[in-house]
Amino acid sequence: MTPSNDGRQLGFFNRVAFYLTYGWRNIQRGGRWTSLAILCIAAGVATVVALRGLGLSIGESLISTVRQDNKGDIFIERATDDTPDFALVRNSTDLNFFSDDELATVQSYADEYNATTAFFSTGGSVTISNENGGSIATSQFVVTYVVDPATYPAIGEVRVIEPAGATLESLYTEGSPDIVVSENMASSFGLSVGDEVRVARTDTLFTVRGIVGAEAEAGISNPFAAFFGFAYFDIDDVQRIIDPGVGYNRISIAFPEAPTEEEARAQRRALVRATGFQFPDTDIDSAVNALAAREEISIALGDFIVTLGLGALLIGGVGILNTMLVLVRRRTNEIAALKTFGLKGRQIALLFFAESLLLGLIGSVIGCIAGVLLGGFVNQFGEQFINQDLAWRIYPEALIYGMSLGMATTIIFGIAPILTALQIRPATVLRPNEGQFARLGLLQTFGLMILITLLLGLIVGQIVQPTFGLVSSFTAQDAYIWSIIGVAITLLILGLLTGVLWVLVWLIGKLPAFGWVDLQLALRNLSAQRTRTATTLLALSAGMFALSSITFVSEGTRQLLNDLLSQSFGGNVLAIPLQPAFDERLSDLAVRNYASALEDVEGIEGSTVISLYDTELFAIDGVRVEDPDFDEVNPLDGTTTAPLQWQNATSWDTDNDAILDNAFTIVQGRNLTLADEGQRVLIGSADSAAVLGISVGSELTYSVGGQRVNFTVIGLYSSGSLLANAGVVFAPGSVAGILNPQFQFFSFEVAPDNVTAAVSELSGVIVPQTVALDVAFIDGLVGRFLQQFIAIPTIVGVLSLLAAAVIMANTIALSTLERRRQIGILKAIGLKSNRVLFVMLIESTIIGLLSALLGIGLSWAGLAIFTEITGQVIPLPTEARLVAILLVLAAMGIAAGSTFLSANVAVRERVMNVLRYE
Repeated sequence: MTPSNDGRQLGFFNRVAFYLTYGWRNIQRGGRWTSLAILCIAAGVATVVALRGLGLSIGESLISTVRQDNKGDIFIERATDDTPDFALVRNSTDLNFFSDDELATVQSYADEYNATTAFFSTGGSVTISNENGGSIATSQFVVTYVVDPATYPAIGEVRVIEPAGATLESLYTEGSPDIVVSENMASSFGLSVGDEVRVARTDTLFTVRGIVGAEAEAGISNPFAAFFGFAYFDIDDVQRIIDPGVGYNRISIAFPEAPTEEEARAQRRALVRATGFQFPDTDIDSAVNALAAREEISIALGDFIVTLGLGALLIGGVGILNTMLVLVRRRTNEIAALKTFGLKGRQIALLFFAESLLLGLIGSVIGCIAGVLLGGFVNQFGEQFINQDLAWRIYPEALIYGMSLGMATTIIFGIAPILTALQIRPATVLRPNEGQFARLGLLQTFGLMILITLLLGLIVGQIVQPTFGLVSSFTAQDAYIWSIIGVAITLLILGLLTGVLWVLVWLIGKLPAFGWVDLQLALRNLSAQRTRTATTLLALSAGMFALSSITFVSEGTRQLLNDLLSQSFGGNVLAIPLQPAFDERLSDLAVRNYASALEDVEGIEGSTVISLYDTELFAIDGVRVEDPDFDEVNPLDGTTTAPLQWQNATSWDTDNDAILDNAFTIVQGRNLTLADEGQRVLIGSADSAAVLGISVGSELTYSVGGQRVNFTVIGLYSSGSLLANAGVVFAPGSVAGILNPQFQFFSFEVAPDNVTAAVSELSGVIVPQTVALDVAFIDGLVGRFLQQFIAIPTIVGVLSLLAAAVIMANTIALSTLERRRQIGILKAIGLKSNRVLFVMLIESTIIGLLSALLGIGLSWAGLAIFTEITGQVIPLPTEARLVAILLVLAAMGIAAGSTFLSANVAVRERVMNVLRYE
């Protein structure tokens, strides 16, 4: 008789129940060791869930706010004929405002569709100064909006923070010059409702009537409003006080319901027919177009964020792998006995598969819960990245994502322990005390690595497939192929790094202990499981490297830029004329007008004029210079940049020799001085001079303004100079009457107390139209930009470091489990529990300290390599060094915490219990 289908199904379910029950009992028997393995996978899953939720939240925010950011369903922008877009002044070429007839036509069109409209002007680079007791307290650029408060905005509303409950329209009073500022501007200026500010190009004081939320204008489509802040002006005030000719250069139209793509195209065609607006004079954009672009951005950004977080999941998989390998070795006799009782290899494999499945399931569930709780914290970094508020909520897709990846990773990394269990022979039960451990062969290991690479590659391919789909030249198959290649390269690099660290751990184990028994035991134990120790070092070092690199680059870049602007440009206040071309007449006019503007400002200590020229190096000592073929030169030997360094030219006209000394370090010949005024002499880069055969005294022929002009090289500066790549520097006035510079800007050295007054006065110069900058303000602007740019990498680094801390705790726990017999013997011969714990603390501290030194050292080495290749030194300011010290302390704290968490209970077990069962 053949068994019935019901019988076969019952037998199948009984076997599954047996496998799961056996696996669950083994997990319970594992106690804190399997608990830490669960925490390893939970840490990785929590990272993925939190980052996936962040990506979904960013995408949701970008898409849901597209109509508000676009100012409506249709946004019309009047072009400005290549002139700067200022809302509060009409320069010599006049801004191209909409006429009254055009505005009336647009309004008629909107009325036909029952749509709302808002007419306004917007611009940037307008200086607003905080007046404090009649003196200028703070001066800063902000984005300005000239609006009709009764109709702005066309869609949504502006959230008023102070006074609470007010509307934008209610904040303006008739006949009084009022201004409403953003929250970030108020914070930067220290402004409160009722304070007075002065707007550039007018002496009238405007009263701050309200403070609004920065989200009203700031966002991914308008980063300037987030960086600079913004201010609202009433169109009536602007026309009455600043310029009656100021009008509207923006129009937004919002329909009662968001139109479909087809409806939006039809509405745009109807608008063009009604108004006659044509590109490039007038640009018409729709929210539908912006929506499609944002959907693509959200897809790519979400995939990118999750891909960054896979490192933490990889760390969790390694924790599962290490734990199960140790448990397999601990159960060698048990597995041999099971085989002796008749269980086949596939059944043994299914037992361990069920156990890994349960570990992954429990870890993934815990990780999903932790990931949801982390979401609010992670979203703060996302808000910083896109300059928009993000709503925290539970995303089922993120939970499914985390569960799927957690289970898949656990199963993939559980293959090696399963295969190891299959190597155990039944005869082992007859020789239980021989300490034989099953190991995979070379071919098995190689095949396993190929399988793991393929499976991980397929997972990554599934993640990035939507991003690949955005590019028409890629197919879904390409996503999987490139992902497998990327995973293979990544695993190869990680394998090589693990090998290097394996050797390093071996060398550390050979270090002398100088008679200190505790240290000798710690060093010996450290090298007992070198592969596991090496992977732990790699995980911790990676987190330290990521965070230290981010800090070094961001803080170093800020310091470098500050040095370049303040020292190299000869002043702490810059005046940049917004003029496409210069001649001597306009240059002289700028000098006179700037001097007049600063006449009443105290503390002006010096000035510099820097002129940029369009030149071509024609000959060196009479030998014609051939145009270089950049495709054939080696970028590492300097030949790529050498011709460029001697093609570009600037001229410095300063009243202080020390400025040039700060900017250039002369290694041959001499520097330019004030006495070289009008002389046709120059200085240039020493490194590129050697490549081109230029030396001090060489005669260089330049093509300048269609004429051949000879210059004599009087000095060569080093690659470590602040402006090493700026090109050659002509003596001031050496090209007078030959060529008008392409561009000029002016710098002034001003006493710190008078900087804001100087910026405000220079911003008021109309001819030439001028942007005045405080170097400290630029530093703050760059700092905010860097904080935004590094927000996502920083949170990924922090989460990865937390995952590495868990795997370190797991490593110490496994080490304790494997050395239970050793610990029992040490205690039996007289060592106290605290002494044994101290030995393990030394061991873990060495790992933590070494990981910090490796990660931070590699970051420093990266900066050194960058300096060697580019010749540009990135300094390490005090803030960066402080972060490095904190990271070292954090690494040692992780080591100590992991030891007490993992080993404290084990070393306090009774000696007889350990020796009886071990």
